[in-house]
Amino acid sequence: MAHDVATLDLSSGSTKADGLSWKAALSILRQRPVQNRYVVRAVRKAVGRLTKLTSPEAMVRVRYSDGTYFSFPAHDTYWGRLLYHDLDVYEPEIEWFLRKFAETDFAFMDLGANMGYWSVRLSGREMGARDVVAVEAAADTFRLLSRNAEINGNRFKCVHRAISDTSGQTVALSGNTHAGKSITDGWSESSQCEMVETITIDALVAENETLQSKPLVIKLDVEGAEPAAFAGAVATLGRNSVFLYEDHGKDRSHKATAAAIKYGNVYHVTMIGFVKIGKIADLDQVKVKHHGGYNFILTASPFWIERIEKDARK
Repeated sequence: MAHDVATLDLSSGSTKADGLSWKAALSILRQRPVQNRYVVRAVRKAVGRLTKLTSPEAMVRVRYSDGTYFSFPAHDTYWGRLLYHDLDVYEPEIEWFLRKFAETDFAFMDLGANMGYWSVRLSGREMGARDVVAVEAAADTFRLLSRNAEINGNRFKCVHRAISDTSGQTVALSGNTHAGKSITDGWSESSQCEMVETITIDALVAENETLQSKPLVIKLDVEGAEPAAFAGAVATLGRNSVFLYEDHGKDRSHKATAAAIKYGNVYHVTMIGFVKIGKIADLDQVKVKHHGGYNFILTASPFWIERIEKDARK
């Protein structure tokens, strides 16, 4: 049975941990600024050795100022970044966008939700107590997403599906890690595979009344399946919706943005504003690193375009 071995309260900085090893690890990670990527790697390896000695059912909780909890397996080095001093803000460009429009009464779709970080945060009081629907394709990850909904009072809806251009198909999902699983052919070299049913974004909106009466913010991170996701969202794109999507650095043909730009205005999200993308070749100057994702916006909504253009950099 899942049990917590460590808890970090980000608002107070306090920590709780079972055993001296976890207490020592949290103390080191929280008191020492981690700025050099080689130091980060060394710390991750050290914590990785510790987590290998931890039960697979052991969980870590991070608590936010509004009492929101985000929980993840103690052995998970991807989400373990939240424990590091100076690295506890996840996807800062997305957080910047969401806080910038905090006064806008929008509903939120978390597509490719993983364990539910953004679903947990956006459904909490600190970030507006939004109506949230979270979708995750991988079965094991979906169980952890559902756990995060449960420990936060089931205040957001979880859906076990893969986002695509057609609903009701059964497709193969492959990948070695939860952060990189995809239904896109050739995206992953992994032989590990599971089957999952698909759903379109338009179908999700139609099935959830809470998504129909307000402007929509749609976070889309589906590992190469973005073109199919946009194709299944034609009706949603005609609403007051804005998509926050990822175009991965390893895709040098920029397929996600090449598809997005057919449907509306596309902007690169930075920490100081938005940069409008006029042509696909512009991304060669944006996606300079081949590892990791880059965040972009797609919208055809005058409601969102007016607001975004106020902070667009020419």
